[in-house]
Amino acid sequence: MSGADFLLWLSSASSAPGGQCFAAGQSGTITAPTGSTGVTVEMWGGGGGGGVNGSSAGYGGGGAGYAKRSFSVAGGSSQISYNVGTGGAGSTTIADGSNGGPSVVEFPPGGGGIELTAGYGGGGGETAPGAAGVNVLDGGIPFPATSAATAGTNLVGGDAGNVAGGGGTGGSSYSVAGGTPGGGGGPGVGSGGVVSAVGGNGGGGRICFYWTYPSNVVLSDRYAANLSLSGVGGTATATYRLRSDGQALATNVSGTLVNITGEWLTSGTSSDYEVYAQWSPQGGGPGTITGGGVVGGATPQTWLSLGTTRDFTLSATNNAVERELYIQIRNAATQEIVNFCVITVEVDSAP
Repeated sequence: MSGADFLLWLSSASSAPGGQCFAAGQSGTITAPTGSTGVTVEMWGGGGGGGVNGSSAGYGGGGAGYAKRSFSVAGGSSQISYNVGTGGAGSTTIADGSNGGPSVVEFPPGGGGIELTAGYGGGGGETAPGAAGVNVLDGGIPFPATSAATAGTNLVGGDAGNVAGGGGTGGSSYSVAGGTPGGGGGPGVGSGGVVSAVGGNGGGGRICFYWTYPSNVVLSDRYAANLSLSGVGGTATATYRLRSDGQALATNVSGTLVNITGEWLTSGTSSDYEVYAQWSPQGGGPGTITGGGVVGGATPQTWLSLGTTRDFTLSATNNAVERELYIQIRNAATQEIVNFCVITVEVDSAP
C-alpha cells in the first residue's frame, strides 16, 4: 500500500524596479514599503586585509561570502535590520592583515526569525592565506552563489563569492586593495624587518534590498495530498506543474493533477517569464526534512523559460520522503523577480 502527501506552502510576491543598497559600515533598520509583499536580499561580507612577510611575499586576504535570499513581508509594517561588513585593514608591519566584517540581515530585528550572515574574509597572514568567508543562513528562499568565495594566496587576495554577479576580485599584486564588494586585499612584502610593500585593504561589503509587489504572476498558500493507493511496495509520486498556457496544477488526493484556480499567470504571455527551481539537499532544508527520493524538473543554477511547461516531481519507492522545492519567477527581459514560493513535498510510499 502506498500514498503521497504533497504540501505546498506558497508566498505571493513580485518586484519593483531597482533596489536599495547599503555600503560597508552602514547599519540600521529598514521598513518594507507600503504595498510590498516580499523582498529579495543580496549581500556580501567584507574581504580580509593582506598580510606582510618579513622576507618574501605575504598572503592575501580571503574573499567574503555571498548570499541571496527571498522572503515575504508585510508592506508598511515589516522591519528588517542590516549591518554591512567593512573590509579588513591590510598590515603595515610584518604581521597578519585584519579580518573583514560579516554582513548581517535579521527579520525581525533582534533575531528569532530569518537570520542571514554573509561571512567575512579572513586576514592574510605572514605565512598562511586568509580564509574564505563562510555564510550562516537561516530561513528564506535561497539562490546558490554562482561561485564560492576563495581564500587568499601568497600572490593575491581571494575573490568574493558570486564573482559573475559582481563579487569583488582579490587584490592582484602587492598593496592592491580587494575589489568591492568583498574582495581580499593583496599581500605585502618585507626584507630584513623592513616593510617594502604593505598589505592591501579588503573590499567592503554590500547589502541590497529588492522589493516585490503584486503582479499578474499569482501564487498562493495551498495544501494538496496524493493519497491514491498503488499496492504494497508501489512508487508514489507528487507533482507541481507550471504550464505554458499560464495554468498551475497540483496532485490531488486521488493522484490526479488538477487545476489551481487563478494561478499561475492571470494575464500576459508565459514566455515572458522564467523560473528558477531548486530542491533542498537530501536530509537538509528548513522544517522537518527527510532525505531520499527522486526529484525532477529543477536544473541547478539555471533559469528556465516558462514558454515551456515545467513539471517538478518527487517520487519514492518503499520510503517516506520530505523535500522542499524553492521556486522563483522573474521577468525574462528585466530579470526582476516577480514571484517566489516554497513547496514542501512529502511522499509516503509504504513498503
